[in-house]
Amino acid sequence: MLSTIALPGWSQAVKFEEDALGRGYVARPYLRYEAEQGRCESEGVKFIDARNDYNQENLASEASFMECAELGARGSSVSWTLDKDADALTIRFSLPDSSDGKGTKQTVGILSDGVKVSDVELDSYWAWQYTVKANVGEKYPDNTPADNKFARMRFDEANVLLPRTLKAGSKLKHLNEQLEEANENSSQANAKLQETLQKMQEIVRIKDEYLGYSLYTNSEYIKRIENLHNLVKAKLRNKQYDTLAQVIKEQDITAERKKILKDFDHAFLRIFPHFVEKYEELFDRVDDEETHGRKSDSDSLLTPEMRIFAMIRLGVTDISKIALFLDYSVNTVNTYKTRAKNKSRLPNDQFEAAIMNIKSV
Repeated sequence: MLSTIALPGWSQAVKFEEDALGRGYVARPYLRYEAEQGRCESEGVKFIDARNDYNQENLASEASFMECAELGARGSSVSWTLDKDADALTIRFSLPDSSDGKGTKQTVGILSDGVKVSDVELDSYWAWQYTVKANVGEKYPDNTPADNKFARMRFDEANVLLPRTLKAGSKLKHLNEQLEEANENSSQANAKLQETLQKMQEIVRIKDEYLGYSLYTNSEYIKRIENLHNLVKAKLRNKQYDTLAQVIKEQDITAERKKILKDFDHAFLRIFPHFVEKYEELFDRVDDEETHGRKSDSDSLLTPEMRIFAMIRLGVTDISKIALFLDYSVNTVNTYKTRAKNKSRLPNDQFEAAIMNIKSV
């Protein structure tokens, strides 16, 4: 679990040049200390900075001055020498959210000159708001994490009334006392974020590639239908009935379908150039004559069997839609799938997961 403390400092309390002008809120009843490199003492701390490379995915982009300290290990700490007496403090912090959006908790210790003063339980329940990435009027932000949303408002504050007054000149320390479960949760959250970003990038590539493929294929097909329509009209107008049947006969539907499938193969392999290689790795080596449905005709890039799983890799899981596109019956599609799984080196229930793990470019 990430324990990031961005506390209310230059060494030690922050001084604001504008205060000398006497305008605004200059008579603050508190001092502000910052958990930033060069503005506090630290042990085992990683400083996160978003000032020179601003990116909203960087947690520090939401911190004051866009810099914060990560107390990522047990015993890590930040500390300041107090400029004035203090009997209370406000901690600005960020902890990872949980998968159900209900937050996580962690305890930090407050020490003065090495003596424990208080424990403070931090809770991220009230932080972490999520907005859908392609927002089209949905009711967002909300509190539920999902792969199609990005996180914002990741900091919260905890107000603490100390059991005794800490004197000016004493050293105030915030110590991470939580067990390493915290770090594990943080690593898992970061890994999930990276996985989500990769999925979104792949979806965009698939969308762009197949949008272009669809526009080109459809426009080309419509043009051929238009030419045929004009030719038939001319034959009928000129009462050339004897040649009309020959025109219809010359329209090779099978060739048209083979061209559509070949175009599909090209578009798919531009996104997944290693698909055939990775697919073959799921099977033991076999002789050419015993390819159990994995042999294609000379003009095809994918076999019928591969093409079924290519569509599944694109996210098409409705068997009836796969069958319609490939001009198969539903039973034929299921037969291809079952035969592939039975011949694979993997257990049947792991085969499609392996297909989904084949990476795009």
